[in-house]
Amino acid sequence: MKLQDRASSMMRTFAHTLMIASLIFCGSQALVQRVCRRQRHHRVAFIDIYSDPDETEIGTIRAGGQNIYVRELAQSMADKWQLDVFTRRTSYGRPLITYHPTGFRTVRLEAGPVAHVAADDLLPYVDEFVKNFILFQWNASGLCSKEPYYDVIHTHYWLSARAGMEIKRCFKGSMALVHTYHSFVKLKCEYMKRRGEPLTSIIKQRLEVERRMLEEGDAIVATSPLEARDIKAATLGHINARISVIPCGTNMAKESSGPSATKCSTIQCIIPDLVGRLNDSSKIVLYVGRFEERKGIKNLISAFGQARKFLSPSKDLRLVVVGGDPSEVEYHNVRKFLENSDVWQYSTLAGRVSHNRLPDYYAAADVTVIPSLYEPFGLVAIESMRMGTPVIASAVGGLSYTVDHGINGLLVPANDTGALSRAIVAMLNDEGRAKEMGSQGR
Repeated sequence: MKLQDRASSMMRTFAHTLMIASLIFCGSQALVQRVCRRQRHHRVAFIDIYSDPDETEIGTIRAGGQNIYVRELAQSMADKWQLDVFTRRTSYGRPLITYHPTGFRTVRLEAGPVAHVAADDLLPYVDEFVKNFILFQWNASGLCSKEPYYDVIHTHYWLSARAGMEIKRCFKGSMALVHTYHSFVKLKCEYMKRRGEPLTSIIKQRLEVERRMLEEGDAIVATSPLEARDIKAATLGHINARISVIPCGTNMAKESSGPSATKCSTIQCIIPDLVGRLNDSSKIVLYVGRFEERKGIKNLISAFGQARKFLSPSKDLRLVVVGGDPSEVEYHNVRKFLENSDVWQYSTLAGRVSHNRLPDYYAAADVTVIPSLYEPFGLVAIESMRMGTPVIASAVGGLSYTVDHGINGLLVPANDTGALSRAIVAMLNDEGRAKEMGSQGR
């Protein structure tokens, strides 16, 4: 907003406040309420307790597809709505409120310790988050606080659902409540059941919160038809009319022709460890994401090792892994597994990478592999496709919807190392087909 526009807006706000104060002094409460309603603009509050949209180092426990989704959605909506994103304060190094150039704000509320807290440990702090959200709203609405400041609350992930339902009750249901699950717990329960793991106390609480949201939410956003199907199945079809399928998108605007003869110089520029270790015929297998067991990274490492045995040595097959945080236990588990494998010398752990640098990695790769054991959507798939790089993914969750087998990538059974290896070999042995898949994905 230009300085003169901001000043003009401030003057209008001041004049409006002065007018309401005069009306109150005259005792015209009914007129006050009419003025409040007439002067209000459409306001939306995003609530994402666990993820800060300003976290940009993708692949760590703090940042993943959800951060990107919330940030990009807020940026897209901010030109037509007054929009605030509420998250939990995790660091003294970040301001309480960040004003973004695109017009929305990130508001960080106190809720528990000012430090990172694992998602499974955050539930006890949700009530404090709700209290501080309501205080912020009252301060923002000023003399119009009898009405909710926000017209719509859009909650993200189950912890935020718990907060959103409580806020709606505090204002007697006078605001619309929209929810995006990002990870529907029923899928996780099925995954745990297959592994013979008992449901933990926090999983049982999450099941109850997600069930209540299906009853109390005004609208549910599913990111794929498969997720919508799972939600409908969980409710025996009772809320079909309130489920909308809105697939994720990507805002990667950087143009690329995909894998090309120039990739050697490109990959060496972005990964210094590979300087002098690549040639123009090197084939890059890329992984982008968190280091979690459900992501199947160890399966990819094993499949990569098998693929090397079936591909010509001239292919110079390389594995580049983006993500992971040395402070995480799973990072060291994966690293140890890789070091003990026979492909350590052909692999690079690129570490944390900011989202604005990811296009270079996708463009430099010959194939992006997503070996997840379960996956609600899989934002990495559409980012890779956008950059013209074909995808090999597990046929689970939203990936089955995003990846059109044989058209823009290949689907393989989850947790099947042999099938994954064969898909890598097939993709890299047929450069013409791989290039066509990359073009179809864009």
